[in-house]
Amino acid sequence: MKPDFMNELSEKLAALIGELKPAPELPEEEIPKGELVALDGRDADNSRWISIIAPYLEKAQTFEIHCWHGEEDIFALALPFGVEQETDWAYGRIVKGEVTPAFRDMLLSQPRPADREAYNKMTPFFNVFLDDFQSSHYGTELFIPEK
Repeated sequence: MKPDFMNELSEKLAALIGELKPAPELPEEEIPKGELVALDGRDADNSRWISIIAPYLEKAQTFEIHCWHGEEDIFALALPFGVEQETDWAYGRIVKGEVTPAFRDMLLSQPRPADREAYNKMTPFFNVFLDDFQSSHYGTELFIPEK
């Protein structure tokens, strides 16, 4: 009797799993404020990340970009727009600077990175901070300010 029960349970579970659908993506106006938003891998490109960060980038005065050691080519993208900061972060480097039109253009023109094995990268930069807006873990986690 137990094998029949297990077979029936397996069949029902497989049917239910087959009916699962991803949660609908929230339109930009429905992005929750004051919360963490995760970009979970359904995006074919980084256009959603760009659409979320762009309005905050327009208002921001300063930026801070964090890159891991070994990401020297990525660090070099940010360095012309700011100054390397002294830090006790043993694993990486930080560039801080003023948000300018040239910086905005550089950040928004970055293609979605091809190396997405460890992270579903939306940006080549590990962390991007704009005043009170936070894009972390290569743009996979965004903290949307309440304002």
